[in-house]
Amino acid sequence: TGDREFNQVFFDQVRIPKSRVLGKVNAGWRVAISTLSHERGGIRQFMRLYRVVRRLEDLARQRGVTHDPVIRQQLAHIRVDTEVQRLTGLRALTRQLRGEPPGPEGSIQKLAFARVYMRAVQLAEQILGPYTQLNKGSKHAVADGHWTFQSLFARRYGIAGGTDQIQLNIIGERQLGLPK
Repeated sequence: TGDREFNQVFFDQVRIPKSRVLGKVNAGWRVAISTLSHERGGIRQFMRLYRVVRRLEDLARQRGVTHDPVIRQQLAHIRVDTEVQRLTGLRALTRQLRGEPPGPEGSIQKLAFARVYMRAVQLAEQILGPYTQLNKGSKHAVADGHWTFQSLFARRYGIAGGTDQIQLNIIGERQLGLPK
């Protein structure tokens, strides 16, 4: 996408003073998992999904395709899945407010979010056809290339914060008790 948000950072030969250690010494995995759980889910992800779904619904209206029963069904399915994301986020927030450790919601939200977001972008691609390929700056680009950017950007959600495959393993092994 040319965007700097998606990247990787490595630190070599880093020393942390004891006064700056989070949690107990040798319990860093618990801190890391808690941090990842918050990154994977939460209200921020829901709001991002909600905004893209609203733009998708606006796009469908602007393009005059809301009468198409297949597109209407896809829009409804995406809207329902977005509401499920909101409710799951509230469930995770309730656990946090109770002082409970992160539950399965983080991985479930992350996996569902990535898939719903991708479906929303793919529906926009279907609605726009070849116009999806026109980037910002092109005089024919729809919404100044917003959907072109989203076509590329949405794919990052299946990678960032742990790939979809990792999330499926976490849910299967840690939540459902399935063998590795």
